[in-house]
Amino acid sequence: MVQQFMGQQSENKTQANPHFPKQPLPAFDYYSCEEAVKRLNDYLDRELTEKEREDVIKHLQICRPCLEKFSFEENLISSIKLKVSSLSAPVELKLKLSALIRKSDT
Repeated sequence: MVQQFMGQQSENKTQANPHFPKQPLPAFDYYSCEEAVKRLNDYLDRELTEKEREDVIKHLQICRPCLEKFSFEENLISSIKLKVSSLSAPVELKLKLSALIRKSDT
């Protein structure tokens, strides 16, 4: 499971959100659970730099509690995405949301 979990995260797809610019995190001590947990969401969203991702993986290789926490979060996110993908919204709502998104981009 460790290899499968870390293998799924091997792609580094850093995508900045212009509406919410990320603040850089301080230097990472990969022995620190606190530092690993601070990066949990960014890791799962593949928003870490290559170096930060490698440090998180190093920590997960030596810390079973954090690996279990990361695995739980990853499974939760996957389950939510699967359930949400089967939901459908009324066409009118989709059109209104699309218009709002286009309006906010201008």
